[in-house]
Amino acid sequence: MPKDFTSVQENNKRAYRGMGIAYYLAGNEEEALENFYAALQVPLLDEMDGDIRSYLLQVNASLLERYRTDGELERARQMCDELLASYGETADIFRMRADLWMEEENYAAALEDFDAAIAAGDSRMSTLLGKMMALKALGREDEVRLVSSKIAAMEPGNDEEAFAGALAAYSIGDYDTAKPLLERLALSGMLRANYYLAQIGIMQKNYPQAVRYLRALEDAGAQDAELYYQMAVCLVEEGQYAEAEKYYGKLSELNDQSYARRQEKLYIVLLEKQGRYVQALERMEKYREDYITPQDGEYEEAQKEYEFLKRIQSE
Repeated sequence: MPKDFTSVQENNKRAYRGMGIAYYLAGNEEEALENFYAALQVPLLDEMDGDIRSYLLQVNASLLERYRTDGELERARQMCDELLASYGETADIFRMRADLWMEEENYAAALEDFDAAIAAGDSRMSTLLGKMMALKALGREDEVRLVSSKIAAMEPGNDEEAFAGALAAYSIGDYDTAKPLLERLALSGMLRANYYLAQIGIMQKNYPQAVRYLRALEDAGAQDAELYYQMAVCLVEEGQYAEAEKYYGKLSELNDQSYARRQEKLYIVLLEKQGRYVQALERMEKYREDYITPQDGEYEEAQKEYEFLKRIQSE
């Protein structure tokens, strides 16, 4: 009510706050902000202001996330600038802006904001992980290892933090630290952990481990080209050629052109391993015709392979 009585203005403040909450929960951030700001304009019931400002920060964060999802990164970043001007050096806002800088691949600016968030009291593992990723992108490897050691020493508060710590160790090749964390997460049902355990298996040439975790992903419904390609490669390394050919077939059915060259080379290797040299030579001739030029980095290797197959066939 537009009356300048204390009781009316107090009720107005409560009503603006209530409408702000209702609009926020209904997903209308703009109307929510308008009502929360109107509530703050009423110079009474000062004890409510902290609660209202807390809601304002939540609403702004929600609106910022919408801008980010819509690809309006600059608009979202400008909003962070405004929030910092209004609320001071708040850790959450620095962290929000750091994530935006990371998406824009401005790693120096992201690092500055991650450091500002940490200085303002942000001790989350995910924030340290973000800082580590920025340092890695900037090529500052000594600092990467230092931050990773801090993350590894932290006690995760939940599975997401444990996963962030595992990724930190994984990203710098510290598989002895990453693997037990990922194994625990995989057992608790986190599917993403299976992917990284499979990658560790491949890099350590522990192909049975890689196959086990790739199968877990497939059993959960994964049907992508990377899974089928990696499964076929691991099975070839294990000498399970019939099973490898089955996954080569699944990969071919997807017709993912980004894998066309790799899958053709894989099939040539598969034919060779099975002693099917005539077919391997035919496929190698086509492979060279389709993909290999004298300028190609694989030219010499492909040439040697071709000559080897010709010699085997003639013998």
